[in-house]
Amino acid sequence: MIELTDIAASELEHFFSGRTKDPIRVYTAMSCHGQMLTMALDEVRPGDESETVNDFTFCYSKELVDLVEGVSIDCTSQGFILKPKKPLPQPENAGGGCGGCCG
Repeated sequence: MIELTDIAASELEHFFSGRTKDPIRVYTAMSCHGQMLTMALDEVRPGDESETVNDFTFCYSKELVDLVEGVSIDCTSQGFILKPKKPLPQPENAGGGCGGCCG
């Protein structure tokens, strides 16, 4: 389910340097542009699916697997980029701007 680029793995190694490698949750969140994938440190919960990639534990819901069919994690100068294999469904008003973070 999770594909991790070498650059993303290197950035995660740097982030966890001197720290415990806590599990990383991959999940959906809403933004001004609609539904997107993001990640955060978390615990593996009952009912979660999890996998280890490059010595990092990623966890996610079964519903996410059904929704996106896989995730590629890369890193650019602007941070981590999570791309679903299957596009996320978007609400009708997605991309219209919220007047908040996107101005």
